[in-house]
Amino acid sequence: MSGAGIQAFAVKDGEFEYTRTSVDDSGHFVLDHPYEPRYTIGGVPLYTEPGEFNGVPPVFDLAGRQEVTSEVTFLGRVEIPEAYRTEVQLVDTAGEPLEDFTPISIRTPGGSGENNFTTDGEGYMIAEDGSETGIAAPSQEHGEYEIEARHDDGREVFGTIYGSSEGEEFTFEVEDPDRFR
Repeated sequence: MSGAGIQAFAVKDGEFEYTRTSVDDSGHFVLDHPYEPRYTIGGVPLYTEPGEFNGVPPVFDLAGRQEVTSEVTFLGRVEIPEAYRTEVQLVDTAGEPLEDFTPISIRTPGGSGENNFTTDGEGYMIAEDGSETGIAAPSQEHGEYEIEARHDDGREVFGTIYGSSEGEEFTFEVEDPDRFR
């Protein structure tokens, strides 16, 4: 995972601070302290492009939350799960594919995620700047993602997806798709 970007958030006395770094050639990363220790660090998401199939899913919430109590704190070893191409199709209540649907997000049930998807002419999710349909998703045992979009009254979760070596495909029906535009 050399060169992959890492972002963490730190919490101290109700204040939040974000910090970023990248993975070095040995697979390690080092974060500068955003606060003097004692504070809580969490998130540590590893961002890859969900629409690129490089074998690594867009992994969020890697390390959970952990207390930092000294100048040097080892956050632990994180094993990145393998990714599988997962196709997601959005259709209206008549079963017709939704083409060029409003920006769609993939999120963990905890809320971390990416917002850069739309649909192609057949209603399949595709990264807005991508050329292939599908999402790089981890297997069900390693996690799942929620597919959602926002409208004037808030957000709507269409369903939950995961990946598998057999190739998974999910179809979600969207009621009144015009309210998302």
